[in-house]
Amino acid sequence: MTTTGSDAPTADRPAAAPYPVDEVGTHGPQEDVMRYTLLLHYPEMSPEELGPEGIEYGQRAFTAYAATLQAAGVLVAGEVLQPSVATTTVRTVDGVLQVQDGPFADTKEQLGGTFVIDVPDLDAALEWARRAPSTDWGPVEVRPGALHTVDGVWMPSA
Repeated sequence: MTTTGSDAPTADRPAAAPYPVDEVGTHGPQEDVMRYTLLLHYPEMSPEELGPEGIEYGQRAFTAYAATLQAAGVLVAGEVLQPSVATTTVRTVDGVLQVQDGPFADTKEQLGGTFVIDVPDLDAALEWARRAPSTDWGPVEVRPGALHTVDGVWMPSA
């Protein structure tokens, strides 16, 4: 995450006020909804590269975003992932299990976190993705869910 230019908080301008909650992408308890996962990709930076101000900015921005999703009644789950150096990749090749330290792909941008939301349609999911703070740092992939578990039983996500 980077905080450059007008994005960076200052003593005169605190970062990341909560997003306004409006009717876009909200739903009542009886509405049909679709589950989408927002996959947040962005360049990884060390705490030293981010600096205390950058870390604080990101924490406030994501706290406000999660609170807004919760207030709108669309948040199912959210998770910030540890850095990709903590990744272990497991796969089977020719019947042999291979365990590799580190991520599968060696790319500049890594999967940094996810939000799972229940919204009426793709347009609503795209609107919530547009509001994700990390769109300033990298892409947000919006993927519809197919199945999810409830008490250990697979259920359709739509």
